[in-house]
Amino acid sequence: MFKHNSRRIPVAPVFLLAVLSSAVLVAQAFAQACPKTCPMMSGEGSTVSCILAKSDNSGKFIKPYFEMRSLLARDKFQGTGSLAKKLAANAKRLRTRLKKDKAPSEQLDAVRKIESAASGFRATNLAVARERFKSVSRSVVKYVQGFGHDGPAYVYYCDMAKAAWVQETEKMGNPYHGPKMPRCGTLVGRVVNGQYDAESATPIKIEGETM
Repeated sequence: MFKHNSRRIPVAPVFLLAVLSSAVLVAQAFAQACPKTCPMMSGEGSTVSCILAKSDNSGKFIKPYFEMRSLLARDKFQGTGSLAKKLAANAKRLRTRLKKDKAPSEQLDAVRKIESAASGFRATNLAVARERFKSVSRSVVKYVQGFGHDGPAYVYYCDMAKAAWVQETEKMGNPYHGPKMPRCGTLVGRVVNGQYDAESATPIKIEGETM
């Protein structure tokens, strides 16, 4: 009879090593995906709120707002009404999900204000659309300041219009004055690594409220 002399490979240690390696890779991916100030990184709060911080700031939530800004910057108001409805619907869905996941009341309130402002938006003409856009922008600015945005986001303030807005590109496009004065405004804040950079931001006061 022939004896089988092949060496046995210890299965348990190899399996354990594979599991540990996978866990490390997952942890590294999570650390890169989440903002530096998220609960998983800081040790505060819950894992759920960290996941929400990433997914809810993905850009899909306020994308209709950015499209509204772009239209108004080109002296166009047709289509802004339907975009406002989309923004309101996005905010409503997000608020429902955040409430289910027991998100902070401050975030729920910020989303509710965007929903309310977007629902009240009217675009009977360019002047009316721009005026109503101010309140929508105000709510979006407050949200971005408090909860960040996953991607480029720049907050500008127009002293002539006494209003601020948020846009995804650094090259300014004023939604309140359009092509006549596209660069009328001042950069007052921006999002860095998913979070609003409050340290370098310039506080602005609109209707007595500091933003």
